[in-house]
Amino acid sequence: MSGEHADLRQSAARANNAIAEAGLVVHAFGNASQVDRDGRVFAIKPSGIPCREVTGDDIVVVNHESDDRETLEY
Repeated sequence: MSGEHADLRQSAARANNAIAEAGLVVHAFGNASQVDRDGRVFAIKPSGIPCREVTGDDIVVVNHESDDRETLEY
């Protein structure tokens, strides 16, 4: 995985894996996200992907300042 927010996406994926391993989620329900306040973005797991299976490539980065779908990074 590469890109401007690769570290943020990987961190969000690891957090989702961890909550699954801890037994805090069931199947694909629930998620953990990561925020970059200086960059004004956050990374979150899309619905439908089990936390145990999510990777950094699955994580979506969303700009805090826009609701324009084109600002999303997949």
